[in-house]
Amino acid sequence: HDVSQPCGACALCSKVCGTDFDHIIGENRKCSVCSFECGVTAEHDWSGRDGVCKVCGYECPEHSFDENYVCTICTYSYKALIISEDGTSSTVYEFIDEALTAAQSLENCTVKLLDNISATTYCTIDSGKFTIDLNGKTWESSQWVLSVSGTADIKITDSTGEGGLMKTTVTTCDLISLYDTAKLEIAGGNFETSSVAVNMSYGGNATSAELLISGGKITANTCVYAQGSKVTITGGEFETIDRYIIYYITGTLDLSQYADADKISFCVYPSADVSALNLIIPEGYVLIDNDTKEEVTQLEADREY
Repeated sequence: HDVSQPCGACALCSKVCGTDFDHIIGENRKCSVCSFECGVTAEHDWSGRDGVCKVCGYECPEHSFDENYVCTICTYSYKALIISEDGTSSTVYEFIDEALTAAQSLENCTVKLLDNISATTYCTIDSGKFTIDLNGKTWESSQWVLSVSGTADIKITDSTGEGGLMKTTVTTCDLISLYDTAKLEIAGGNFETSSVAVNMSYGGNATSAELLISGGKITANTCVYAQGSKVTITGGEFETIDRYIIYYITGTLDLSQYADADKISFCVYPSADVSALNLIIPEGYVLIDNDTKEEVTQLEADREY
């Protein structure tokens, strides 16, 4: 191209550098084809929200954060905020895994998301008791999002009451792995996967994990793979893609406090020890076989209810 003119338009074909074809930016942030200088001729492109200009690679020299922990220069944002139990102290973190690691030694704190998170690996929590507040943000991963294990006691909620989302971007990945003696409560937020939302199995073996669902909305192929010690549902919404809300294999399934218990479909796994299963349904409800639509008095393996 012949862009000898300052406007950056090729004298031969009238195409414009930076519009019809990309600028070729050197170390001095100037285009070697035309007279364009990133940050001078035009403002830096901070749309990546990572503090680096998408056009020339220039890094924000010094972040200046507002009250929402967003840089007023380049829109870079911290990812998470830890708030102490009494609310008197807080610490910001650049990465969600750093915040989760710190929270495991801070009893009853809250890890609050400050920005959307796009991860390529999962985060592990194996100890501590604390809350994760999605805060209306989206937390997605190209693997499963969370592994909750050990003695961890975790609650996930969304203080905004809407918009908070945890999801996987790979169809074969579960969303949350829950095992050992860990406890998890889902109290708010949206949870989406084409696989299993909460998998309580560890390598195909039963665990002593406990799950409480008191709120939120789960959209998954199977919402809960119940191979832990107890699953209690007192609230929340469930939407399955083409299977069951619960795959019931071991432990107690307590639906006694759920107002819409008739909307909970589940399947007893073929290899389940039916005699060891403990199903608790609300007073006045009956158990219905999904195939015959008739009332049954006891569970059977490889059967839908």
